[in-house]
Amino acid sequence: ALDEIAARAEDAGCLAMAPTQMPAPIGYVCMLRDPDGNRIEFSYDQGVYATAQQIWGAARADGTGDV
Repeated sequence: ALDEIAARAEDAGCLAMAPTQMPAPIGYVCMLRDPDGNRIEFSYDQGVYATAQQIWGAARADGTGDV
């Protein structure tokens, strides 16, 4: 999904940083520029979701669960 976001951003001319695997805890990341010049980060595998699951439990795809 992150690679697709980056490809679309590149086609639109707003890719600020190509997808890059960074050391932990950053993970896989790319950045886009919005029309105002702000940078928007998309990232994967920062461990945030796994930590939330450990603390609050897993949510189900239907929106129910322990969360």
